[in-house]
Amino acid sequence: MPYIYTEEVRAIRKALKDKLPDWKLSVSKSSNHSSVTVAIMAGPIDFTDYMLFPPKYGHWPTDQEVEDQKATLRLKPYLQINHYYLDTNWEGEALELLNTIKATILETKPVRTIVEDADYGSIPNYYYHIHLGKWNKPYKRRP
Repeated sequence: MPYIYTEEVRAIRKALKDKLPDWKLSVSKSSNHSSVTVAIMAGPIDFTDYMLFPPKYGHWPTDQEVEDQKATLRLKPYLQINHYYLDTNWEGEALELLNTIKATILETKPVRTIVEDADYGSIPNYYYHIHLGKWNKPYKRRP
């Protein structure tokens, strides 16, 4: 059963604050103690400048679709980031930041498989998530 202790979340929070002092981050544990979520709350970059839009369903998005997605993110800056596809969805400073967050989480508390199951796949010792803002408090760009 995936589980992460409060002390481990505290260690991840401290490591991230040490590595990224210019960023406001929220590091929290889920209510069922199976995951840790790192929310990027404020920082010096506009993430829409670094978004990549890979093809979906076999076709590349049109320029209008890309602009619509960027406009939506500017209006409500909250995004759940897929940490498995950072290289295909982000570039530049945003990619560097996201890779640093991911590496710091994994250095502080390595993910290992605790159960190999043919029906459900492998189950890790805990899950982690990276968000841009929170659903009720958006990301704010600050100089």
